[in-house]
This record gives sequence, C-alpha cells and structure tokens, in this order.
Amino acid sequence: MKRIKRGFVPVDIEVDRVGRTLNFGGVWLKSNEGFITEMKFGMNGLMFSNFYGEMADRDFRLIDFEAYEANGKTLYATIWKPKVDNEEVRVYRGLSKEEFGSVSAIMEKEGFRLADIEGYSVDGDLKFACEWVVLEEKQDAKFAYHMLADEFYQKNATMKMEGYRLTDIEAYLAQRGELRYVGSGATLEKRVEVEPDKNRNRGIFKRPG
Repeated sequence: MKRIKRGFVPVDIEVDRVGRTLNFGGVWLKSNEGFITEMKFGMNGLMFSNFYGEMADRDFRLIDFEAYEANGKTLYATIWKPKVDNEEVRVYRGLSKEEFGSVSAIMEKEGFRLADIEGYSVDGDLKFACEWVVLEEKQDAKFAYHMLADEFYQKNATMKMEGYRLTDIEAYLAQRGELRYVGSGATLEKRVEVEPDKNRNRGIFKRPG
C-alpha cells in the first residue's frame, strides 16, 4: 500500500517458501499517467477461473501469473492491466511438458510470442501455465525451456548475439528434483513475417490445474 500511495504499481510477483514460511517478492513500476495494474493472490483453481472471467469482462488482461503451495494446496497469484487497442492474448494452465510443447508450436505458428510462463507442481506432477501475446509489427521472438543452468546461460548468450533481449525467465523443479530454466526473448526488428490465421484458436484455457 505504501508503494501504491507513492505512485508505483506492481508488474511482477514471486512467491517462494523457506521452511514453513511463505515469502512474497515483487517488482513495482513508477506509474505513468493512466497506467494501472491490479493484483490478487491466494486463489484456488475455481477462484482463479471466476476471477479471470471477471477481469475479462472489465477488459483487463493477465500480465503475470504465479503458482505456489500453501497448506498442501496449489494457489495462484496474478497481476492484471487494462487491454490496449484490443490486444490479443491467450492463457493456458495445467499443461504437461508435452502439452506445453504442442501449444507453443501452435501459438508460434499463429504469430504469438511467449510473454509469461510458470512451472509448478500439482500433486507431484510438473505443470505449466503460459501467456501468449500477438507479435508487434517488426518484432520477432524466441524461447527455450526445460534447460539446465549451463544450457540456459549458453542459450541466453546466443540470443543476445542475435539481437534478442530477455523478456521472461522462470526456474522450476523437474520431476527428479532438478532445477530447470525457461527463457523467452524478443527483438525490435521482425525477421520473418507471420501471416495472420483466420482460424486462430479462441480458447483461453486448456484445463484447470
């Protein structure tokens, strides 16, 4: 509340656990005139689905998604901002690693870029949530996931050399407890023109997870 009174708005939230204590962290941006965001956390799957519909009715879009464990349950934290010029956004959650790969292929083909990704555990199974936004004019994007630390560093260095800037990073635990990374990047210059798909998938959810 102190930051909000000072003119800052939340744009990113992170939740982790040390022992039995949940710790919340975030990124706050000095708000320019007219730029607002709304944050909500502590939601179970049903609450998130209902709140998503409420925010969509208000013409807000999700910009950050966080999943965390509390009292043996998977809860969600989110940040939203008003849509600009009818932005096209796709959100999926509860995806397996294989399903995430399939969804990613479809989204890239349809001219979307990965804007936010979350890897989290539900009853011991690795799940992914992801948000995709339409590529802007003269923009190109890449991402890679399920990377070990060395693989991520090498991939990030290669993307920087190719003119990409890192736009999102996520670390998560794979099934065997290995720490894995995903990173996405975007350019200012579009390298390949993407033809719009008139049959673009309009669904926003794969399934609860």
